[in-house]
Amino acid sequence: MNPAWRSEPRNPNVLRGLKLVAAMALASLIFPALCGGVAHAQVIRLPNSHPLDVSALKPNLVSSNRPLNLRIALALRNRAQMEKLLREQQDPASPQYHRWLTPEQFAAQFGPAPADVQAVERWLSHAGFRVTGQIASMLQVQGTIGQAASLFAVQFAGSSDGRLYANLQDPAIPSQFASVISAIDGLNNLVHANHSATQMPPIGASLDVLSFRGESSVPMTLAENVPSAEPRPERSGPGVLPSYENQFGVAFGPSDFYTFYDENSLLNYGIDGSGGGCFAVVEDSDFSDAAVSAFNSTFSLPAVSLTRIFVDSGTNPGYTSDEVEALIDVEWGHAVAPGAAVRAYIGDGSLLGAQALVDALAQAVQDNTCTSIDLSFYFCGGQRSFYTEILGKLYQQAALQGQSVFVSSGDEGAAGLVFNAKQNACVTATSRHVNEAAADPYVTAVGGTQFVPNYNGAGQDQGSVPENTWNETVTQGGTTTHLGASGGGASPIFVKPAFQAGPGVPNDNKRDVPDVALAAGLLQPGYFLGDDPNQNGGALLDCCFGGTSVGAAIWAGIAQLIGQLDLQRGSAGACGGTGRCGSMNPRIYLLGDQMDTAATGIRDVTSGNNSFNGVTGFSAHPGYDQTTGWGTPDLSVFVNAFVNGSFVLHAGNLSVAPKQRHFPPQLFSSVGSTSPQQAIAIINRNPVNLPATFSSISVTGTNPGDFQKVGDTCAPVLAAKSRCSVELVFKPTGLGLRSATLTVSGAFANSPLEIPLVGSAVAPILHYGPKSFCFGKVALGTTSPGRTVTLTNTTKVPIDVGSIVSSSNDFTETDDCVGTPIAPQGGQCTMTVTFKPSVQGPESATFTITDDARGGTQLIHVCGRGY
Repeated sequence: MNPAWRSEPRNPNVLRGLKLVAAMALASLIFPALCGGVAHAQVIRLPNSHPLDVSALKPNLVSSNRPLNLRIALALRNRAQMEKLLREQQDPASPQYHRWLTPEQFAAQFGPAPADVQAVERWLSHAGFRVTGQIASMLQVQGTIGQAASLFAVQFAGSSDGRLYANLQDPAIPSQFASVISAIDGLNNLVHANHSATQMPPIGASLDVLSFRGESSVPMTLAENVPSAEPRPERSGPGVLPSYENQFGVAFGPSDFYTFYDENSLLNYGIDGSGGGCFAVVEDSDFSDAAVSAFNSTFSLPAVSLTRIFVDSGTNPGYTSDEVEALIDVEWGHAVAPGAAVRAYIGDGSLLGAQALVDALAQAVQDNTCTSIDLSFYFCGGQRSFYTEILGKLYQQAALQGQSVFVSSGDEGAAGLVFNAKQNACVTATSRHVNEAAADPYVTAVGGTQFVPNYNGAGQDQGSVPENTWNETVTQGGTTTHLGASGGGASPIFVKPAFQAGPGVPNDNKRDVPDVALAAGLLQPGYFLGDDPNQNGGALLDCCFGGTSVGAAIWAGIAQLIGQLDLQRGSAGACGGTGRCGSMNPRIYLLGDQMDTAATGIRDVTSGNNSFNGVTGFSAHPGYDQTTGWGTPDLSVFVNAFVNGSFVLHAGNLSVAPKQRHFPPQLFSSVGSTSPQQAIAIINRNPVNLPATFSSISVTGTNPGDFQKVGDTCAPVLAAKSRCSVELVFKPTGLGLRSATLTVSGAFANSPLEIPLVGSAVAPILHYGPKSFCFGKVALGTTSPGRTVTLTNTTKVPIDVGSIVSSSNDFTETDDCVGTPIAPQGGQCTMTVTFKPSVQGPESATFTITDDARGGTQLIHVCGRGY
């Protein structure tokens, strides 16, 4: 990566680039109507195969004689069957479970047909190109800019200094190759790759503050000649100059890692990766044997069984600036799996862009010798087809062959990297990006953590402490330097795969990264390395290194531990006793979904964030997050749980319809009304291996007694791709707005579901009359003729009359209302009122009718005169 302490300019203006592309598209009309001798009407253009941002380039600045190295990705056949097999290989219920393919079987079932390959080679040769080789399903081709412009009907633009060039249109190919050629790499040199290894930059003699974002700072005083955390045996020999001068203090050596991540019991049991497999590291630089030997001897590791494979015509690129990445990958992968062999696939670093790494990865996949592959690079500048068709097809082949691929998520937090034409390099972005090479669903993306180790007086780690999202800064003399942060976020290219479900997984329909994490801090904890700082084959024990690339290499080593234990377990192992697990993501997400460190060995990282370079990132929280994925491993528990554990995968998010249930208004009385049944659907849209289990379905909240569950079709288990329903009625127990919540709990990602229930209650209306009347003159002591008052119920529920009370003893009544509910929908009762004056002169009174109709009381006013 570009050093985090180096300032970087913003990206070129994308809009300006798009306008240039549009203009060039018009210019492309002058190109011949032929594409390699095929009429224009018989050609198609490969989609997503040209850079969108070419604002720094201008047309006609590229020599037609400039050489090109192309990679022609040949389309895989029988794609539907291939994707079906990929699913079945990870489905324990399928007969194809962990039945891996050989490269020969892959080629026969899904690779390009030999006749099609020969036809493409003839077409290219006819146009003057030279086919120099084939790795996996990819042709290596040499030609010139002029030949490519003519054959693919594209126009090229270049930079004023002559360094950069790019095709301005998607390349055209004959329609007969529409299902044969899927992508072409090399028509531009804007694709770059940065290794994700970082060394602590030189600083002064003391450091004021060491901190991680969002957490308290840690004051730190640095010392020189601090003893390492490991034994320091004497070592001599050509080019070997071990040094422990380290101004940063103690750092992690292998035994510290074993203690912190609980690997010792595995090693003591003989689980060290020596199951006969190997892990591959993908590089574009050679590396110093002396440095590797110095690391091994210093830390009492066995010598590594190491094989180099120079994949581009046997060309050794020598020691380049990427050598440090190769050393980290070999040394720390070997430290974690000291019994496993290592194969270093080294591409020719002089090739343009990232082709050396693509070739190296392709050869590691095609050889199929190693069961795990480490790719610790961040790719930038690639068009969509580079990730989906060039890298993507290699990842799919690896998965079908049982190879596990681990890619670092990057060291620039949520910002990530983008290509900068002026610097001809990947630079830190000013908006959210992810390492798309790590976002492919068949790759396990590895993020980073940091922590302050618990060292004893001898500088040896004493055990695990809580980890935080890697987001490391140092402050010296009032100046703060941002060292790096765990890459993570959502891919704009890849959609969310079926396995990516569980607590915390965003419901964004995008592939989220990372999947797991490991220590990445340069000082918290920082790693020792057998280094070759002058790139001349020498050796120096150096410090302090970090970055997410360390974790990717270590996870490739962890896969070797898993493979060895799986071989021992035979058919009872999670990988079927093959020692190969293919993509580890489905199993990792199954373990993460349990949210149980003691059972699964996954240590959840719940603090910190990956904001970086002014770009707001993501925060760690319980469960999965876009900073550290599921977390880091307790290896003794994790390796055993991965191989031997029997777990049930919980469903991802369930959905409901409707999201809020409104009930029609009901009458509230002593009897009251009840609404018709209303249904709420619960839907499991998860893949077939993700059923949901319910533990309870209940009504809770403010007025739970008003909403009654009268039935449901939700068995304890709701199968994937299915739905069930809960039936409820509303019978209010009070007046006004009534509410409650249907709460559905169980084993699924967004448990509990809470669906609001809302209804309103109104009282029935009692009609009565007359509401007032007078008796006229009545002799004292004489009872008047009775007057009748009729009470009528027009509502749908009975109305109870509790009492009828007169305010004067001279006015009385008899009735058939009290004690007998007035029937609904036209029911009536009557009261007969009489007047028996006891005094001379005018009198009046009020009859108060108490009932459960609206208002609660009804009044009748009467009057009369005694004489």
